[in-house]
Amino acid sequence: WVGVCRAYLVEARWHCARQTPRLEEYLSNIRAAITGPILLPAYFFGVLSSELT
Repeated sequence: WVGVCRAYLVEARWHCARQTPRLEEYLSNIRAAITGPILLPAYFFGVLSSELT
């Protein structure tokens, strides 16, 4: 989760500075940023389904 938070902070810095990152910078950062929204529901449903059975 630390990596996800750091990726969000990088995006916030880009936004506040009105900076457009290079494609390489953006792609390396987005890999970490998208894991949070993907892993959180997967974890939630995994825990929920194991508790129901």
